[in-house]
Amino acid sequence: MINVKMTYKNVPQFTTAEYAAYRKTIKDTCESWALGTENKVKLDLTGKLLKVKTGRLRNSIKHKVTQTQAITKIEIGSWSVPYAEIHDKKGNTIITPKNVSFLTIPVSPNITGRARQYANTKVLKIMNRLFLVQIQKRGRIKPLFSLQKQVMLRGVGYLTDNVEFRKPLLELELKNNLSNYLNITMNKRT
Repeated sequence: MINVKMTYKNVPQFTTAEYAAYRKTIKDTCESWALGTENKVKLDLTGKLLKVKTGRLRNSIKHKVTQTQAITKIEIGSWSVPYAEIHDKKGNTIITPKNVSFLTIPVSPNITGRARQYANTKVLKIMNRLFLVQIQKRGRIKPLFSLQKQVMLRGVGYLTDNVEFRKPLLELELKNNLSNYLNITMNKRT
């Protein structure tokens, strides 16, 4: 999850209604930027950076914009997918099994579910690698899972990179929208 915080400084003297409208301008601008950033991240996750199997990570990306008297906070990230952080960190992360001897990695996208759900299975060593295979009719062998002691995931920074790339756009949009708001407000006063 990525947080972007903005603190209000050097705010002109406003009436209560003007200040509320000023804060609404900031929140609306942040909401628009966050939605655009969320959509850009989701687009990048559609096969560009990561292989999409279920779309669970992509669909879990959300944004929230909250406001207090002095701060507007933008949060973009995944709150429901535990492996989201691993994919966002740059660098490598080693994954090891916790309660079993091996990680079971499906050998094709058609293999779904858990290894224990498959009947008539056997562990075979093929080309110095272990596989869980299913023995089918007439003795045919269907590889199901590669058995691994550990795997290394390479983080791609899908979220951090997009947010950092789009921050100048947020600053520009805020500057323009607040400048327009201030001009309109000051013109109403005269």
